[in-house]
Parts: sequence; structure tokens; C-alpha cells
Amino acid sequence: MGFLDKAKDLAAKAEGALGSLDGANPAKQAETLQRQLGALIFDREQSRAAPNFDAEYHRLIGELRTLESQAGGRLPAAAGVAPPPPGMAAQMAAPPPPGAVAAAPPAAPPSPGSVAPPPPPAPSQAPPPPAAPAPPTGGVVPPPPPPGTVGS
Repeated sequence: MGFLDKAKDLAAKAEGALGSLDGANPAKQAETLQRQLGALIFDREQSRAAPNFDAEYHRLIGELRTLESQAGGRLPAAAGVAPPPPGMAAQMAAPPPPGAVAAAPPAAPPSPGSVAPPPPPAPSQAPPPPAAPAPPTGGVVPPPPPPGTVGS
């Protein structure tokens, strides 16, 4: 078997493997349906429900139930970011708009039983003005500059 024959054989195997990946994937189909359902519910909560809300809602729920029964049990949760732990959603800030610079995340709350760090020091008063220059040694003070040479 020549090199090109081996390459053709390997390419055919790769196409077959990719073809099997493109088949029906209940988890991927469910994720799309879950996103559509979430958008539908969000629009309803924002008082923007479509006139066919009930029909669309029941269609999506029916398709999800069908996929769940085909998968033999509960479908995996939608891929992506896991939801925050209970009680933490209110503390999380919304992401910045596109193009904006994100602010530093808020400091984590202290763990139970730990001591809070001391507050930062209070701003100090302005430093005192510098002292007048000392007269030259020998006790002689230089004469003042001639008139008109010092900027007014």
C-alpha cells in the first residue's frame, strides 16, 4: 500500500468520525431549547411576551421532555458558566458593557470567625512649610539684589 493510499484511507476514517459527531446530540439540542425557553420566559418577565407565548412555551417544554426520555433520564445542565451559589447572585455585579474597562472585583467577605482588618489610616494634615534657609556662616548677611532684577 502506497503513501497516497494510506492517506486516502486515513482521510476516509476521519470523515466517518466527523460524520458521527454531527449526528443527533440530545445535550446540544437540549441546550438550544433551554436557551430559547429562557429567552421566552425573560421576555414575559419584562412584559414583552409574544402573543403566542403559551403555544411556544408548551412546544419547548414538550421537546425538552421528549429529548429527556430519549436520553434515558435527566439531561445535562446547559454548558457554560455554573450558576452562583445560593445567596451570592445579589452580590455579583453585572459585566461591563462591551468596550468598557472592567472595575476590580469586590473584596471577598471575611470568613466566619475571622477578625476584620483594621481601617486604613486617616489622611494626615499637610506637612509644615519648609524652614527658612539658615544665614551663611560668619554672621554676615548678603545684601539684597539690586532693584528691578527680581521678578515682580
